[in-house]
Amino acid sequence: MTRVFRYLIAYVLWIVDLGLGIWLLILSRTALLGILGLRYKQGAVSYVHQVDFVDKMFVLLLGLAWLTLMIVLEQSFRKSALTEKLLQRFARVTGILLLALFVVDLILFWVQGVGSGDWRRWLLLAAELGIGIVLILSVKNRLTAKL
Repeated sequence: MTRVFRYLIAYVLWIVDLGLGIWLLILSRTALLGILGLRYKQGAVSYVHQVDFVDKMFVLLLGLAWLTLMIVLEQSFRKSALTEKLLQRFARVTGILLLALFVVDLILFWVQGVGSGDWRRWLLLAAELGIGIVLILSVKNRLTAKL
């Protein structure tokens, strides 16, 4: 493969992880606001201001963490594009992101009410968990097979 094609593959995989990271950010903010909404008492104006502050700080800190992760991932994917480790790095990072999405989505599902009976939500949770585990185990098996 040519260098340009390898870099193109690396950046496409990076964009996939970029999207998963944004989705994780959105879901975790929604879960946080849902959890904080459970504690709301009617007429508590000071609580509304506290929740607003916590929300802004959460988004700011999580956004900075996401930006740092994406910069480090871009460099890592670009370096590994010329070696054979690109797919292993992508599988490891994507597996971790999918497992984090599963945890946050499960918390959000619990906050919104498990008894909603939407089978697609259960299917999404199963896919996040299953694909995340498969990706992480595939990297682990490759590493142990090479040793």
